Amino acid sequence: RTTVGRQRNAARRQMAQNPHSLLDPTTPSEMVSAYGLGPQIDRLRAQLRENHLAQIYLSTELRGFEEERALMRDTVITPLRALCQSRGVALSFVDLRWGCAPETFGSEQSSFTLFTCLQAIICSHIFVGMLGQRYGPSTLLGTDRRAMSDAFALCCQSMEWLGPKHSTKSFNELEALTALRCVKAHIRHSGEVRGPGTALFYQRDPSYDHARALTALDRTPWEVETEASWQALDALKIELHKWARREEILYLRTYGTPNEGVEWVQQNLMTIVEAALPPLVPAVPGQEQRWAHESYRRARIQSQVGGREQLDRVKDFIRNDNGEHPLVVVGDAGSGKSTLLARAVAQLGGETVMYHAVGCNSATAANLPALVDRIHMEFTTVFQSTAHGAEKSDELSEEMKLQDVLVQFGHRSGSISRVVLVIDGIEQIRNHYYGTTYLPHDLAWLPAKFPRQFKVVLSVQAQCAEEGTAICTCLSELTKRGCPQLAIGTMHAEDCRQVVYKTLKFHHKTVDPNHWARVWQSSDACNPLFLRLLVEESVFSRELTPECETIPETVTRLLAASSLDELVGMVLERTEEAFSYLGNVVADALLILLVAPEGLTKNELLELLNLNRDESERPVTEVEWWPVLLSLHGVLALRGGLLSFNHPACHAATMRRYIGDNTELLAQQHKRLTEYLQSLIDSSDEGTVECNGPLSDSNRHRRMLDVTSVCAAPPEISFSVNTERLDFGQQIYDKFEDKSIILTNTSQVRFEFYLETDGIEPPVMASIAPMSGRVKPGASVSLTVRLAAGTPAQVSAFFMLQVAHLPPQMITVTSEGVFPHLVIGLPRSDPELHDSLIKEAKANATSLSSTPSTPSRRKPKLQIDPLLLEMNCDLCFLRKYFADGVTKWKQDPASPSFTCPPPPDIPHYICDFGEIVENTPVQKEFIVSVVGSMPATFELTGYEQHVLSVAGFTMTPNGVTAVPPGSAVTLTLVLDPKALDYGPIAFDLALVTTFGARVVVELRAVFPEPEPEPE
Repeated sequence: RTTVGRQRNAARRQMAQNPHSLLDPTTPSEMVSAYGLGPQIDRLRAQLRENHLAQIYLSTELRGFEEERALMRDTVITPLRALCQSRGVALSFVDLRWGCAPETFGSEQSSFTLFTCLQAIICSHIFVGMLGQRYGPSTLLGTDRRAMSDAFALCCQSMEWLGPKHSTKSFNELEALTALRCVKAHIRHSGEVRGPGTALFYQRDPSYDHARALTALDRTPWEVETEASWQALDALKIELHKWARREEILYLRTYGTPNEGVEWVQQNLMTIVEAALPPLVPAVPGQEQRWAHESYRRARIQSQVGGREQLDRVKDFIRNDNGEHPLVVVGDAGSGKSTLLARAVAQLGGETVMYHAVGCNSATAANLPALVDRIHMEFTTVFQSTAHGAEKSDELSEEMKLQDVLVQFGHRSGSISRVVLVIDGIEQIRNHYYGTTYLPHDLAWLPAKFPRQFKVVLSVQAQCAEEGTAICTCLSELTKRGCPQLAIGTMHAEDCRQVVYKTLKFHHKTVDPNHWARVWQSSDACNPLFLRLLVEESVFSRELTPECETIPETVTRLLAASSLDELVGMVLERTEEAFSYLGNVVADALLILLVAPEGLTKNELLELLNLNRDESERPVTEVEWWPVLLSLHGVLALRGGLLSFNHPACHAATMRRYIGDNTELLAQQHKRLTEYLQSLIDSSDEGTVECNGPLSDSNRHRRMLDVTSVCAAPPEISFSVNTERLDFGQQIYDKFEDKSIILTNTSQVRFEFYLETDGIEPPVMASIAPMSGRVKPGASVSLTVRLAAGTPAQVSAFFMLQVAHLPPQMITVTSEGVFPHLVIGLPRSDPELHDSLIKEAKANATSLSSTPSTPSRRKPKLQIDPLLLEMNCDLCFLRKYFADGVTKWKQDPASPSFTCPPPPDIPHYICDFGEIVENTPVQKEFIVSVVGSMPATFELTGYEQHVLSVAGFTMTPNGVTAVPPGSAVTLTLVLDPKALDYGPIAFDLALVTTFGARVVVELRAVFPEPEPEPE
């Protein structure tokens, strides 16, 4: 024999010699070797890692074990939950006998109590059975025969392994046999196995029962029912011994007192958990969010059917596509988008992946600032960058944080092969925790393009009921950006058949083609979520209310649903009717879950329900509560030990059914949950044993309280801006100037803000920084507005400041584009153009008129300043030029953002010297007036003077500096034909003012060739 075998047999001999003492092995390795628990530990480890949940089912006889059950709740659950949470799993302890009256088991009061208990065992991972001297309710007893026969018949409809040989088994033995059957299935690895993979059985010493029977007033709980019952119980113990010898279960024989037995259970359970799960590494920031999204992803993978082509398309995009835009997966609610992305993430290897499911049960999953914070934190950790410390990260806006991630990736792209960001359900993102308003889906926070090795995959719903539009504005924005799309269409009949087969197999049902063929052939049931919900409702409605209708009748009724929303309503309506004897418990439970951001455990939800029941109503027991959860299996889901909605579409449908537009009812539920969470936190602060890790109940309660407290009483958010009208005054039309607006948080809570710039249109050019951000209470942020008028005219624009959920506030900006303007006392070179501009300028002469010097009773004739008239001629020309530039820009869809076109030449002037005579210089003088509101400066450069002299001209002075408006200077031009050739003379003299348009004077002359002298 091996050393391990000798140690195991020695431990068993010691246990046989002294059955009342606790065994020595206390470390995981000693217990595994002593009891042969290696295979059980391996099975348990796989179950716990997959579900992030350890669910323990306690099976005892109802009467006689009250002390053990009380000790389990008082001394075992709290330290065991702390241990599980420190190992990264949640704990759910199921004791369906707690709080039940004796008549509940083995009577007609509850027709499906046995069915409920067996289903609860199938949903558990560890089975703990405690045996005494009583066999339990069975058909062997005359008082229990009718009730047990009905309960057994109901179980036979849903559990095909039950047969006539089990009809005489007691309640407790059927529970044990169900657990043993699940353990056997785990050992054989037969298909998708559910139920406990580890079973522990304990037997109480008969001498303790005999002693209690002698002193008790009621001896029934401590005595054997009948001779037949004693024989059946003894046969069960022999069967358990056989399983224990094969090392398939752990059977610790007898314990003396309840305290000793419970202490033994606690030691064994904690040792098994320690052996199955290693301690967690020190918690890192965001670990609880990562686990929440991972649990959601694992749950979605379990429902995969078909979709191989779409899956290959996603993987090919991540690994081979060289585009810069994200891939958008588009489909209706429940069409399989989340499942597709979950499968793609699971099959990636070598890539750095961040998966974010907006619909998962995390308090911050749908909050935009929290989402961007998580992206920034995750990738900053991956890139090992300290570009922005934690103290500065909170000050960055959403756009700046994502841009910072891309900058860090650029610095580390040589050492990181590929980065993948997956966001599932981008249309569900909100900008705050409270209210029902979604973000304006302009996606300003999401960069339009990413580096080629930074792959982004998004999923979006094609139809958004919240927005009331056929196509999401979010999807429209992504389409406008040119993002490639992958459409998730309806399933084929074969895929629908696989969904039906897989769903029924998951619940251990066989497929009858006569019942289900028309389901997978129906065109109305080609949505995976719709199909699974229909199948599960058909099964559970038949099992929980067998007298109502047959499965074909149920299928026919459910296929009449025209939408997923209507199908969810049918499920909720049937559940309310089936459990109406419990009062309004179904609607009450769903209302609580609607406002629980991370979900609640089953026990927390049950406790909260009983807190608010009327005094005339008795509390709901756990055995009554479990059928309600089973009936809502398709609508609700248990992920990581927390009960929440199975799909965002189910949450939305339930919200519309029970809440609608009743915001007052929603606030009441938030307040109700807030008070309960606060009571839990207060009790945990009184010294209760608690785990301090990210999965601890106290940390989860505090995270949820931060959200629900705000939702219960939305904070009074207030702010102020130093001005609602920002006037830039006169500025050079194509030069940018900066001005600031101060936004101050005058409330007691932090708020988010963002800006919309739809009111800024060309030719106005403007930008605002930052476009979004957060402001702490009492703090201020400076919004820098950078503006250029873009045209020499009065312009105005506006942008909308959105603070939290408050109505947007309009901020208006105005400016007057100007430039240094010269008017020359010369005629224009194009008289026709000048005449048309004069007419246009005179049409606007009202603003240019001056009052006549002598009053008159007649309507005064407008006297227009000639210089102002000439200036407005030039302005009309320039405005038309810039308007044409805007039109051309709008007609070119491929053009980048608008930029001001280069300034044109003002309509030219002409200075005609006429005919000149040889060796006779000609001089011309003209006045240059500065009009408008800006001083003018111009000067001929040395090169320009040289070119002018080559043409035969000289100008004095060569330039002027800062001539104020309303002033004039005289320029003198001299034409010396000394070095010129005969013929026409033409030269364009350009006077270029600083920050102004060019003023061109066309210099013309004729230098005739002299007539020859007569011979």
